[in-house]
Amino acid sequence: MKEINESEVVMLDISAIKIVNPRVRNKRIHDEITKNIDAVGLKKPITVRILKNDCDGYKYALICGQGRLESLKKLNQDTIPAIIKNVDEKIGHVMSLVENVARRRPRSTELFDRVKDLKNMGLSDHDIGKRIGYSTQWVNNVTMLLEKGEKKLLGAFESGHIPLSIAVTIARSSNEEIQQLLLDAYTQKLLNIKQITLLRNIVARRNQGNKGSSNTNYIQHKDQRRMTLEELMGVYQKNINEHKEMQRKAELAKESLLLARQMMSELLKNSQFVDLLKREGLNAVPKQILDNSLLHKG
Repeated sequence: MKEINESEVVMLDISAIKIVNPRVRNKRIHDEITKNIDAVGLKKPITVRILKNDCDGYKYALICGQGRLESLKKLNQDTIPAIIKNVDEKIGHVMSLVENVARRRPRSTELFDRVKDLKNMGLSDHDIGKRIGYSTQWVNNVTMLLEKGEKKLLGAFESGHIPLSIAVTIARSSNEEIQQLLLDAYTQKLLNIKQITLLRNIVARRNQGNKGSSNTNYIQHKDQRRMTLEELMGVYQKNINEHKEMQRKAELAKESLLLARQMMSELLKNSQFVDLLKREGLNAVPKQILDNSLLHKG
């Protein structure tokens, strides 16, 4: 058998590698790894050992690199860079345990700090994204949260409680109390991202009205107790009900106009009605009535 060079990186068929003792992975974290590999490529080869006996067609057993292997599978790759170790099953298992204990996934806060440093160096969001393997939009959103000092929202995003898009939407509310309530509404699955955006805009408009516009439906009393989540949801529901009522009235007005149009068209086709108008000296029909009558349209 050919002597193995344990420092050499070789390309192996993914289908020939067996994942021994597979671990359940965090889907969000694994998706991030996959996107990063797709953007900048695989930075570190996996480690495998040779299977001495035929094992369902597999030639190698994975020692470490399950996430990288599964990411390349997801990206429809057939081969993967690997280092082959000449060890038995027992030593391979120990190596896998040691590698897992030694591995420390960089915290998102460290990545945020790197984004901040690169931004301070004058790099554009596009250039920063290329360097760290994230999209320009992702960098832009994180930069906005960093500049606004939104540590709580960044923490909620880092822990996986909210997606980045929700963090950005909530951050656009200048009131810290409202931010917390919006965060609670999302994490408790009371509102989706579209509804969060709508509610933030509702509160913003009403707060603006309190500062001098004609909108006085919502008055913010700073000396009163803090608004509860139930009260915030009440503001949302009230706005929804108001819009439904406006729609109902608009539909009613539309139906009334259609009915009036139909009635006028029928009257103008009635010779007795037309003769009555002439006898009363009403020989001219307002243009607006004619324009909106079915008779004129026909």
